[in-house]
Amino acid sequence: MSTTDTSKLDDLIVTMIDSVKGYEHSAGMAHGAYAALFTKLAAERREAVALLQAHSSAIGGSPKDFGSEERRPCTAAGRIFASRSAAATR
Repeated sequence: MSTTDTSKLDDLIVTMIDSVKGYEHSAGMAHGAYAALFTKLAAERREAVALLQAHSSAIGGSPKDFGSEERRPCTAAGRIFASRSAAATR
């Protein structure tokens, strides 16, 4: 595969890691069946991340083990602020 292909695959891995974190965050905010659903979806995404990382390594890519929030601290801070704001309005 070309460098462009592996780069795009590695970008997809970062996006999938963000998806895992989003579902985990949602599971922590939800209750009952929704919490269970979000937990299940996070686990499925985690498995997909592992498969993509293995494939990226096999074809010479540099798979990431972090999401985009680790590259952009302001995004993480924004999510924390939004969570606290939502909690304050309940």
